[in-house]
Amino acid sequence: MRGRWVDLSQTVGPRVLNTRMAADKCDDLYEALSTSENLHPNVQQPVASSAKQVRPRRYRYTCPELELEPRHACPEPELELEVRDGMGDLNMFIPAAWRENFEVPYDLVVGGGAFAQVYKVQDRRDGKHYAVKVMQRSNFELRGIGRQIDFELEAMRLAAVLDVAEGDRHIVRLFDHARENDHVFLRMELCEGGDLLRTMMALTSTSLNEDEAIVMARHLFLGLSQVHSLGFLHRDIKPENLLLKEGQLKITDFGWCCPAKSRPQEMAGTLVYMAPEVLRQDLYDEEVDVWSAGVTTYYMLVGRPLIDMPEATLMSECDPHGAMRLKQQRLLDQIAVACPPRVEQRPPHLSEQSWDFVRKSLARDPSDRLTVAAALDHSWLQLTQ
Repeated sequence: MRGRWVDLSQTVGPRVLNTRMAADKCDDLYEALSTSENLHPNVQQPVASSAKQVRPRRYRYTCPELELEPRHACPEPELELEVRDGMGDLNMFIPAAWRENFEVPYDLVVGGGAFAQVYKVQDRRDGKHYAVKVMQRSNFELRGIGRQIDFELEAMRLAAVLDVAEGDRHIVRLFDHARENDHVFLRMELCEGGDLLRTMMALTSTSLNEDEAIVMARHLFLGLSQVHSLGFLHRDIKPENLLLKEGQLKITDFGWCCPAKSRPQEMAGTLVYMAPEVLRQDLYDEEVDVWSAGVTTYYMLVGRPLIDMPEATLMSECDPHGAMRLKQQRLLDQIAVACPPRVEQRPPHLSEQSWDFVRKSLARDPSDRLTVAAALDHSWLQLTQ
């Protein structure tokens, strides 16, 4: 597909989205994204929902959360779309309980996805900045996942009081939360280094050098140890959900977490980072986070995803459940071939220890996979000490 959707959070001033795709390619994009509603929190669902509506001759399309307005159309075809947030003043909104002490000094959206916006606020008293995540409960309830807000809040509240030194904390810290009308607000520490994916994409090779990867992987598994000690599974470990602050990696976005004791079976997270037992919808445990962390570590070392997103099924409109089942099977077929990576596939610039770590993190059978404790004891991660 020649066209691509740009990262809206990185635009300045009037936000413009460009695409150079024919109408049938718009259908392909819709097919690729439409089933991600409950699986890809970092894909803007309004974009996914409206992708197939974008046509050279269509001059306006409005959906509940995002308005796409063509500014001009070219015969190639090319659409230049002005993207305006349809959530009104939500991006600039601070709950009443916080307004006396906090303000949004400028309209800077830190991040966001299908279910939330994250933006920067400033404490009027001392000038410190924080990240505030805003969620609309009705968006979750409509999709039958209202409990996820409660799980996220509970996990972050427990993490905030973990008895660890600040330098050893590898979960983004929650400072306060508020509920107002239909919205939930989480005030968290701001990680100025951005997320790991953007950091890697800015590199020429898109991969970290091995010394850097060791540090990041160790922080990631220390963070997982802390998450699991709270009695929760994260279920959406990926580079976009790993933030950097002063050389530390911190886990964020608990939007798909759940209590470990619930022995979940449902699919949750991001398709290409899901463990095979999640894709099969078997009962699963903490090992699913190890798998996702292993896929992430592979990405750090090699500079590209281990698993590719399945191609469009052309079934999403007529049989969405069948389309998802087909995507699940295609991913499982890829995993059967690619995981664990073979010994002889090790890139020459990587150490045998690093490859052994990746291979053991990506054992298809969860009983053969590294535990978090075993990962932290692995000789490769010991090189950071």
